[in-house]
Amino acid sequence: MNSWTHQPGYPLVTLERTKGTETGWCVKQSRFLHPEPNKSWFIPVSLVTDLSHLTPTHLLLNGTNNSSNGWLQLPKDIKWVKANVGGRGFYRVQYPLENWETLVEQLMSNHTVLSAVDRAQLLDDAFSLCRAGLLGHWVPLKAVKYLVLERELVPWAVALHHLQHWRDILRE
Repeated sequence: MNSWTHQPGYPLVTLERTKGTETGWCVKQSRFLHPEPNKSWFIPVSLVTDLSHLTPTHLLLNGTNNSSNGWLQLPKDIKWVKANVGGRGFYRVQYPLENWETLVEQLMSNHTVLSAVDRAQLLDDAFSLCRAGLLGHWVPLKAVKYLVLERELVPWAVALHHLQHWRDILRE
């Protein structure tokens, strides 16, 4: 618990395909917005894929220095992976660009595969990472296109909050 109570900020969990393997993924952490060496948390990470969206995989990132990366194997034929299932973790998630693209495609084709909370969290992460300069603006803008299909309040509330901020910036 000290990793959460004795240091400022919160983590960014980044998923990357492991080079040289078809099924390996590296799950690493850094401090969101202000990366600093030797800042890490014990983070319970849950994730689903298009092939296992009903049964999450769980991983604990170790909060001790130099041991904060995790590694896992996922089927090589997955289209997308979504971390922080149910938005239960207090962290942002960054994916490879091709994963963002396939997540947006999933939202457009059948958004109900993901819960309303997961859809809202994807939008929140995309806009927040974009605002921090860690993700291109096209990702959140493409993602909000699916909202014409959305009937739940939470994803709409998150998107409108971020779009209000963009409107304010464009007014200046």
